[in-house]
Amino acid sequence: MADIFGQTRTGQPVRRTTLSNGTLTASFLDYGGILQDLRLTGHYPSLILGFDNFTAYETERGYFGATAGRYANRIAGGEIDIDGDVFYLDRNFLGKHTLHGGHAGTGKQIWKIIEQRPDLVIYGLELPAGHMGFPGKLQIELEWQLTDTASLRAEIRAHTDAPTFCNLAHHSYFNLTGRSTLHGHQLKIQADHYLPVDDEQIPTGQIAPVEPTDFDFRRYKALPLQTGLDHNFCLSDTRQPMRPVAWLSADSHITLELRTTEPGVQIYDAKHVST
Repeated sequence: MADIFGQTRTGQPVRRTTLSNGTLTASFLDYGGILQDLRLTGHYPSLILGFDNFTAYETERGYFGATAGRYANRIAGGEIDIDGDVFYLDRNFLGKHTLHGGHAGTGKQIWKIIEQRPDLVIYGLELPAGHMGFPGKLQIELEWQLTDTASLRAEIRAHTDAPTFCNLAHHSYFNLTGRSTLHGHQLKIQADHYLPVDDEQIPTGQIAPVEPTDFDFRRYKALPLQTGLDHNFCLSDTRQPMRPVAWLSADSHITLELRTTEPGVQIYDAKHVST
C-alpha cells in the first residue's frame, strides 16, 4: 500500500510504498526511487540509514537510499565526448565535476508508480534529452521485489533514443548493528583489483591490485579503515550472470550478501556522513 510521506518544497506529494513477506519489510519513496526503510523480523533497528521525515531527503547531500543517476559517481570535469561531440554537464561537485547525474539527477526526481503488488513495486522515470546536459531521452524502470527468501531484489532497466551515458546505482548506507559507527562490521569483497582515486575522488586511470594494500577484502576485514573507503572494486571485465560479490557481516549475527550482474561495485564507508 502507498501513503503520503510528505511533500517537496514545490508542493508535490511524496508517496511511500511498503512491501512485506513476513521476513523482510521494505519501504520505498517515489521521490528518488529511495529505499527508505528495511527491517528484518526479530532485529529491531533498520538495516539502512534513513529519515522519518521527508524534508531531510531534500536537504541532506548523502543520497540516502536513492537511485543515483543518470550517471552514478563522478564524471571528471563535467564533460563527456561521444563520437567526437562534447557535451557539458551540470557541475555539482566541487564546482567542476558531475556527481550522480547532476543536482537534479534521478535521486532528486519524482518517479511514477507503474505497477504495485504485495511483493513488488515498479517505478518509472523519463529524462528528456539535454537534462543535466546529457544527450538522449532516457526512459527508466526501477523494479523492487521481495523474494520468498530474506532477499530484496532491485532491477533497473533503461532505454535511450540516442547514444548517451547511463550508469544507475542504488545508494543505501547499510548498518547491521544499529550503532552510530561501523565498529562491529566486517567486509568481504570478491575483487582482485580496485580503482585508486585522487584527492577529489576522481579515478586516476590505474587499475591496481588489492594486494598488498588496505583494499584487500578477499577475506573478511574489520571496519572502519583509517584510510577510508569510497572506491570502485573491479569484479570482472564484463557483465556476468547474477552472482554473489560482497558480504557485510556484523557481531549482531546478521550477514548481508550482495549479488549483482555488474563488473564493479562502489564501496563507501560514509566517512563524510554525520550521525
